[in-house]
Parts: sequence; C-alpha cells; structure tokens
Amino acid sequence: MLNQVFVNSNPSALRRYLPNVPSASIYGFRLPRKAKVSTVDGTRVRQYCMLKAFLLDIRGAVSPRKTHVTSAKQMFAAKNFRGTKVLASAVNVQFQMPNEVEFGEGHKIVGSCRQLGDWSPDNAAEMQWSEGHVWTAEVALEPGQEVEFKCVKAGGVSWEEGNNRRLRVPEGASSLTVRMAWNETDDTEASADGASETAAGGNGPAPEQPVEADGAERPPEQQGDADPERAPAESSLGSMDSDRPEHEQWAGAQVQFMTENRHSRERSGKWDTAGLEGAALALVQGDRKAASWLQKLKVVEELLVESAERKRPELDALVNASAYLLWINTGAIQCVEGGGHYRPNRHAELSRNVFRSLEWVLEDRERTLAEKLVARRIHPRLPSFSAEFTASVPLTRIRDIAHRNDIPHDLKREIKHTLQNKLHRNAGPEDLIATEQMLRRVTANPGEYSEAFVAEFKTFYEELKDFFNAGSLKDLLDNIEPSLDGGSKTVVQTFLTAKGKVDGSQGAPEPQDLMEALHCLTSLRAMLVAGLSSGLRNDASDEALAMRQAWRLCEIRAEEYAFVLLSYMENHLTASGGHEELAGSRDRSWALPIGATVLGLRHLGLSGWNPAECVALEAELEAWQRQGFFAERIQALRLKATLERCLRTTEDYANLLLKVYPERVRKLGNALGVEERLQNVYTEAEIRAGVVFQLSKLATLLSKAARAASGSPPWDVVVSGRAAGKLLRMDSFDPGEAQDLARNEDVVLLVGRATGDEEVAGSRGLKGIILEQEIAHLSHLGVRARQEGIVFVTSEDREAIDALKPLVGKAVALDAGSGSVKVEEKTDSGVDRAQIVDALKRGTEQTDTVPKRRDEVVKVLAKGVEIIKSEGGGSDNGVLTFSFVEDAASEVMEDEELMSILSGASGSAAGKGAEPGTGESNRGRPPAGAFSRAQAQEVLALADATTERCGAKAASCAQLARAAAASSGAWKAPGGAVVPFGVMELALEEAGKKARFEELLAAVETAEVGDVLDSACEELQELVSSVRPSEAVAAAAADLLPGGGATISRSSSNVEDLAGMSGAGLYDSVPSKGPSDPEDLLGSISQVWASLYTRRAVLARRAAGVAQADASMAVLVMPLLEPESSFVLHTTRPVDRNPGFLYAEIAPGQGELLASGSRGTPWRLYVDKATGDTETVAFANFSQAMRADGGRLVQRAVDYSSEALSRSDDFRAELGRRLMEVGVALEREFGAPQDIEGALVGGEVYVVQSRPQPL
Repeated sequence: MLNQVFVNSNPSALRRYLPNVPSASIYGFRLPRKAKVSTVDGTRVRQYCMLKAFLLDIRGAVSPRKTHVTSAKQMFAAKNFRGTKVLASAVNVQFQMPNEVEFGEGHKIVGSCRQLGDWSPDNAAEMQWSEGHVWTAEVALEPGQEVEFKCVKAGGVSWEEGNNRRLRVPEGASSLTVRMAWNETDDTEASADGASETAAGGNGPAPEQPVEADGAERPPEQQGDADPERAPAESSLGSMDSDRPEHEQWAGAQVQFMTENRHSRERSGKWDTAGLEGAALALVQGDRKAASWLQKLKVVEELLVESAERKRPELDALVNASAYLLWINTGAIQCVEGGGHYRPNRHAELSRNVFRSLEWVLEDRERTLAEKLVARRIHPRLPSFSAEFTASVPLTRIRDIAHRNDIPHDLKREIKHTLQNKLHRNAGPEDLIATEQMLRRVTANPGEYSEAFVAEFKTFYEELKDFFNAGSLKDLLDNIEPSLDGGSKTVVQTFLTAKGKVDGSQGAPEPQDLMEALHCLTSLRAMLVAGLSSGLRNDASDEALAMRQAWRLCEIRAEEYAFVLLSYMENHLTASGGHEELAGSRDRSWALPIGATVLGLRHLGLSGWNPAECVALEAELEAWQRQGFFAERIQALRLKATLERCLRTTEDYANLLLKVYPERVRKLGNALGVEERLQNVYTEAEIRAGVVFQLSKLATLLSKAARAASGSPPWDVVVSGRAAGKLLRMDSFDPGEAQDLARNEDVVLLVGRATGDEEVAGSRGLKGIILEQEIAHLSHLGVRARQEGIVFVTSEDREAIDALKPLVGKAVALDAGSGSVKVEEKTDSGVDRAQIVDALKRGTEQTDTVPKRRDEVVKVLAKGVEIIKSEGGGSDNGVLTFSFVEDAASEVMEDEELMSILSGASGSAAGKGAEPGTGESNRGRPPAGAFSRAQAQEVLALADATTERCGAKAASCAQLARAAAASSGAWKAPGGAVVPFGVMELALEEAGKKARFEELLAAVETAEVGDVLDSACEELQELVSSVRPSEAVAAAAADLLPGGGATISRSSSNVEDLAGMSGAGLYDSVPSKGPSDPEDLLGSISQVWASLYTRRAVLARRAAGVAQADASMAVLVMPLLEPESSFVLHTTRPVDRNPGFLYAEIAPGQGELLASGSRGTPWRLYVDKATGDTETVAFANFSQAMRADGGRLVQRAVDYSSEALSRSDDFRAELGRRLMEVGVALEREFGAPQDIEGALVGGEVYVVQSRPQPL
C-alpha cells in the first residue's frame, strides 16, 4: 500500500467547521494510538503514515496507459455547462458563433478530424448555448494540424451553406479562438495568444450529408480534460507556471512599452445607475470617480468594510465585489492614472482592511454558506499586505534594474517609463502583465542580455507576483515556510515531492503518482484549514494578519490544485475505457475512481460545503469499497445510491452559485459596460474552476458504471401506463401553472423539481409527468398521480433527460411499463370514429368491469387492438399504433356515446358504478364523511374513537390497537387520545373569531386559483392557528397519555382515509413536548387544525367535489416514537396492481421523508406474499433524516454504512418477512388492500395507521 502523510487537527479546532462530526473521526482522519504531535500556528496537529483502509492496493489496479485528450467534456450541472482542459502538447481550440435558433435546436461543429466527428454529425463536437445566443465548443487539436469543418444545426441536421471552413492550428500556441457567423463560411477569424489570423474558406464542397437526424442525438462519449497546472496563455494574469484557473485571463488592452511617460489619464466607460440599488449602485457610483486601481480598491473597502454592519459584509456586497475585483484584475474594467503619486503600500493597507472583514465573515457561525463561499473567492483578488509591501518604499528592485549599465539604453528607458515610474506612482494589474511580457522578451534569445540582468529581472518578477498574489502554489508555500514547525514542513515537503512527480510526467502522470499527490495535497490542506480554524483576534498584529493571508491563499490554491489532480484522474479513467470498462471489471479496478471521489469529497468539505454530508458520503464509499463484489447486482445497486447522493451534493453546490451570481453579475456588468461575453461566462467559470466540477464528473462516471453493473434502467416508474400530449417544460412543479397549461389541451410535463407535496387534481388535461429527480413512490404527489391516472416517471440520468429536450413543444407519446420507459414524438394516426368503436367493442368483450378512468379506457382499447391484429386487421389504417390508442382514449373520455359502449362490458359489471377510488377527478368518489360535532371542548380515549366523532383515521387506529393486542406481539400500535370534531369551531367561537372564519371559508370556496386563493388560504390558516383548545383539553390529554413524554398531533379529518379519498400526506402532523408543556401541546393541535386549509388541501377537496364547509378536523394525539426507520406499505404492488406482492418504502428516522417527497430514494422492497421472499429494488440515499429531539423534529445527516438495512442482506430479508406478516394481517382485518404506515423502534414493528389503498 502507498504510505501517505495524513493530518488530523485537534477536534476543538475543527469543531466550528464540522459541528456534527463525532470526535472519534474528524473529517475522516483517524488517529492511530501512537501519533507524532507537533504545533502549527498554535493548533495541535498529528501526522501519521497510513493510507485510508478502504483503498485497495492501487499499484497495478489500473492500466498505466498514457493518452491525450481529444474532445470536449460535458459539464456536470443541469444547465449543460461544458468545458475542457487540454494536455500541454495540444492546443485548446474554442469555436464561437452567435446565432439564435428555435427552442430545442442547437449547434455542432463537424469536420475532417475525429475530434470533430470525421464529418459525422452524430459524433460531432456539440456547441453550448450561453446568454446572448452565443454558441461555443472546445476541442483539443495538435499544433500544425489542418482541419476542414462546418457548423450544423442539430435537432434535424441542417448544414450551413457555402464552402468548407479551413483551419491550420499554429505552432507554439497554447490556445486558439475561432470566431464565425452562421452561413458565412468565407469569413472565419482565428486568434492565438493575442495574434489574429484569418482561417480560409475552402473551395471544395462538404462531404455528402447524412440523412436527417432524429432530433435526439447525444454527444459522443466524452474524454477527460486535464491541464496539469492550468497555465495561462501569454496574456493571462499571473505567472508562467501559475496554478490559477484558466478563466482569470487578461481581457484588457495590450501592453505598450514606452521610452517616455505616455501613461494616459483618459478613460472610457459606462456608469449606468438606472434600476440599480444596494451594492451594485454603490460600486457603479464609486467607480465613476475611481480611475486608478488604488481608487477602485478604496471603493471596495468602502463597500465591504466601512458601509458594512459591524464591518462584516453581506451576500449582495460580497457577490458584487467579487465580480468587480475579477474584472479589474483581468483588465475588463480599465485602470488609468488617477492623479498623485501613491506607492503600492497604500494598496496593501486597503487590502488588509478588506481581508480582516472577509475573515470575520468566514468564522461567523451565523453567516450563510453562500456568503462564505463567495468570501473565499474574493481573497485571491486582493494584493498582498506582507511587510515588504507595506513598507514606505516597496518594490525598489525595479528602480535598480532601470539604472543598470549592462543593458541597452532604450531597454532601460522602457523599463523606467513602462514599469518603474508607473508602478511607484499608480500601480495596477496591468503592471504584472507588462512585466511578464518584458520577461518573455529578455529571455526569448538566451545570451542576448547579461545573465545578471536577467536573473535580477526574474527576481523582481517573482516579487511582483507575490504582491499581486499571482504566484503558484509552491510560491505561496514558500511564503508560509517561516511559520511552520518541523512536522508541518515535512507535510509540505512530502506534498512538493509528490507534486514534482506529476509535474514531471509531461502531461501523462501514472495513476499511482496521482493518488500519492492527491493524498499528500489533502493532508496539506487539512493542515492549512487547522491552522486557520483558530479564528482571527480583533487585536491581531499586522504581521499576524499578513501571515494569515498567506495561509488562506495557500489553502485556496490547494483546492485549485486538487481540481487539476482530479481532472487528471477523470482523464485517465475515461481514456482507460470509462464506465463501460469499469462496469465489467474486478473490484480492484474500482479502487482508483472511488478513492479519488472520496478525496474530492474531502476537499469539498474542507471548503466549507456541507461537511457533515461529505463525511457521511466518505464513510459509505469506504464501507462499500471494503465489501466489494460490484459485479453483483445488490452491491452495485447500493453503490449507485451513494453516488447519486454524491451527485446531488455537487448539483446543490452548482445550483447555489447559479442562484447567487448570474442576475447580480449581469446587472453590474451591464451598468459598467463589461463585455457581455464576460458576464455570461462568469458563473460557469466559477463552477468549472472548482473541485466540485471534477468531483461531479468522477461521480457520474462511477454512477454510470454502477448502474450498468446493477442492470438498473435510467428510469423509475411511479405510475405505469400510456399517455400522450404536448411535452411542456416546468422548472418546478406548480399545481396552478399545471392546471393552466392543461386547461385546453393534453400535456405531458417535463418537470425539473418537485417537493412531493403537490396536488394534481383538477388538471384535466395533465396526462403524464416526467420528473428530473427521484421521488418516493408513496409521496402525496405519487399517490395522487396514481389516483388520477396520470402516468408518472422519474429519472436523474442526464443523458436520458437531455434526449427529451428537443421534443419540448411537440406532441409526444409516453409509454411507461414496469420495466421500461419510452418517449417518442407522436404522429397523426389518421383514425376515424368507426375504428374507435370497433376497438372499443372488441376490448369490452374481454373486460369484466366498467372502465371509468382514462388509463382503464386505454387498456380496453389496447386489448381491442390486439384482437383486431390477431384477426389480420388494422395493418394499413393506423389502428395498431400507440398514437391511435392515445388519441382514441382522449376522444372516448369526452364522448358520452362512446362511453356508453363501455357500459356493455361482459359480466355483472355492466351498469355498476366505479369501485371506490377508481373514478377520474370526482367521478365515483364519496362525499365527505358524515360527522357529528362535540358540544363541549373534550378529549376522547383512542379506544372510544368512532368515524362519526373522530374521523376514519382515529377509528382505524383504534381498530389497529385492538388488532395489535391480538397479534401475539408480532407488531404493536401506540395508544393515544383524540380531540374530536367540533372542538376547533368551539375554540373559534370562544375567541370571538367564528364570524371571520366563516367569511374566509366562503371566500376560499369560490376564490380563483392564484394570488387570491393563496391570500385567502394564508389568512384562514393564520386565524385558525391563533386559537387554542382550552386548558381542560391539555389536562384530559395528559391523563390519557401516561409517561408525559413528547407527542405527535396528527390529522384525522372527515376527508381523508376514505375508500375514494386517501388524503395521504395532505394534512400536517406536528410534534410537541407533550403534557409536560401544555402550551406547546395545544399549539400543535392548532397547527393541525390550520392544515385543513392549506392551498393544496383546498384544491384537493375542490377536485373531489367536496365543499370546504363540509370538511372538519379532529386531532389524534399519540406518543412521539423515536424510530430507527419508518415505512409505508401497500399490500397490492401499485406499479402493476399485483395483489400477490407487497410493496414497501422505508426511510431512516421519521416518516415525513416518505410523505413529503424529499429528494432522494427510500429503501424499496418487493415482498412475495406467498413465500415471504424479498427483492431489494433500491437503496435509500436521502441526505438527511428527521429525528425526534425534545419534542421537535430535527434533520441529521445519514451515514448509510451504519444502517442495517443498507449493510445486511439478511436484515432486509427478515424485515421483508415481518412486514409481509403485518400487511397480510391488516388486509384481512380491514377486508381490502391497505396503505399502512409504521416504524421500527428498538427492533419492534409499530403500525401507526392503516387506510384503504388507492388503486
């Protein structure tokens, strides 16, 4: 095994970063019994040589093949960001083309080399859209390579007109930008490293164009993207061996060397304050008066320090300052002479003030994660304020250089006027660019200038890099060397040795060397985080502040170098066969990608991103790696769950930045006249430059391999069936918007996000839902979709979702079976009424019940089609198509004459109404349950609960308690008390609020969906929750709840738990401290009352045809269980309505995760009722569980490696058998399929509710 240095900080030092991590394992660095102890900056750290136990022997685990990157990589985020890094021997070529296309269309670059698809549009380089309708694609081409190419319009391939474009990649270039316009093939401009040339248009025609594509093409299999040091081009800010991200490139004016003072004070710009407020307004107004870099830094100091409350800036100020400083440092915002002579020490002093405020933000526990992430990004954009730069006359070496006698006179004058005088009078970022270019000049021809002069100029250049904080990671580590003790120096030196192996590999490091460098880097960064975790004293000396800045920059730069190493990793894995090769490999081949993913997670956590989540993911990956056997379905399925959780973590990070940056950056950029391209790429660049970008790609590769190894399809079917309609896109599911979209036509919705609490009733034209996240099948949304006959599928596979996007706006057919999902563009079937009647009659001959729901009509029609086909009919008339069945079903549902044919179904079903719960919308559903109201505020024992006085749920729980007592201990049911119907109304009347309540209730009945209804519901909820039951109610409940512990108040209305109206998850359950805190207990009862009037509850009753005044709420008060896990059972498997199988969904902690539809998957089990055999369909990967804590529910991160349901096959099999026994017993007890809720508490099965299962 590889021996690496690991560092563990004193738990108290890291506790503020990792508040929920147990002391025994701070961020995965486990302490051996004998560990060397040393001190770094006052913080105790321990070093030991030990590779993480879960990593198998890396040596020989992967083939050490050396490859080059040849194509662009698809970026991980749902926004379809793309990017590439290339090896040193290749040239990164970016194609740019502005062009506006129809929604669902796109562009590709296709050409004569394999990187451009060898003239095949299917394999071409896909271009990515950005704001302003600018399309870009990046590929890696060899220096001197000649290619011909054209642009094509994807989504039905359309080639641009004219001759082929031609390009020759120049020798010696590090990057190349190719600009072009659609259909203008003779006008192609290419610029390399600031030099411009024109790419020629060819004379020959394009190759024969292929047949029209299907509009759902995918990019070719992508290869990795590593650039070892992300070295900038000649015009980039920073050193020639910098570790800085590529996007921080110089965008300002070209340097002009001068032999006399011709520095201008003239400036051009834009300062449009219209519509601005807050930080953006302050920056624009300040910049109008701030010509020089010093003056602009003063503007930033005013915003982040002087104007900030307690000198601690908030998010808006941080985001705007971050973008402003980057644009200044890269020349996008011009700096000119501002008048007066101000040496760089003035800049350093301003930087120190800003640095102090940023550090206070980072250590403030009350500040948001977004604020801390942005504050870290500002640090590298400030100049250094170390002692040599705060001296009264800093950077004097350039003065001596300008007066040397061993260089030509003209060169002396250029140095004096271009650098010396400018730097000492009005320093700015352009001075570093000028110095870098001057260094290139004087070193271009060895021997042209004296060695002493060149050596001295290089020294000055290093000093200037230090001032601008533009040095490499090694430079920065050298700066902190005086503060390190012996043990810490060993950590640094070990890392630098490992880094040297990678850097010396000429762009193709061995995987062993990569792992070694990544482990050593992780140890180094842990040491740096530990040193910074002690916080910043208000009275810290200038010297201490300067050293802290050096440590902070090292820590940030270490994260950037982790990006480089992880990029190499992903590059190597992709070149070695990617996920296809990995899926069929032995366990040891998984070690490299899993180990790299773990270390990527560790770096993400060290950056402050959800450390508890990162720790849990590390532990899971470690455990699954130890168990191995990934070729087996169950092991691969478990690994897949963890990797999907990892991907959610990276996407959450990206989504946070997407929420924080784009709009603010756009407003500030427009106001200051910053080039639109730089505004558009800002957020993308911030994401792409981080560890999270490469971590996502590694997790994606592993997830695909795990899915292939487990045989899992990319789709999860929540409600099976067939649906047809126009495919429309929604970012998040909004019931009101869904109703509007489906009001006048049939639609299938492609939905980005959903909570699982949404209501779908009343959306008559909503035929299908395709959700871009997994969700609990038995969530409220899942159950209601099943009741309404809405086909519902989910997928988190990006390729599967991306394939649908060209179909948005088109009519599609969705076919969801229990094992497969198919979505295709729907074509006109051309059928007539006679064909529909024929298919209906044939189908009803084989049907025993009267179909009422649309999905049942579809089945009848499909059966009729099968019969016609078996008889040799329908071969030429479209009857046998899927489109016919969907079109015919829609017509039948709207036509009473056609519906009457269904009433002729054979058997005794003719003339019958629908079975309970099988009607569409409000057809076949019973009205609200009859009830009687209490005449006084009272509490009943659960055993005395009846449906008429307390609702079906309470009555069912009473029956459950009796059944549990008769089960001989096989399962248990908690006792409780019930606040019956009518007590809420009495409490309102006694509070003098009954009249207003009735007014609002009438308003809710007729309010239009939208703001009017929302406002009425909110006021009604506030009114109801403001009243309390009497103290006598609390006293009576205390008598009926022995033990006095925490309780849970649960709904038991007359409009739930009915045969046709489940109401699962529709109303609230509210915990409380119980009888020991009567006010808290009474408040929880009031909140349950108020949940009767949420927007979705009101809409659900409208859809069911229940008047709002007919709904009433009783409240069931029960002991609050503290379960290890909670479950929901359906005794008939819902996806195929198979009564022979029980379906169970299980979540860690409380059951709210299942009802609410929190993002993630539960454990899913199929249990054969005849044999008790259990099949694991999915492993749980919810990020957090709800746990009881003193009468409150709190969220805790879940480590599934410590959950028996994930660890043990035997445990799942035994639990499946026990749940089967419960399900069969309750199905027999209540005489129908049941929807059962329960929990596992201390090894015992508790059942808390059983209602009729909606079918």
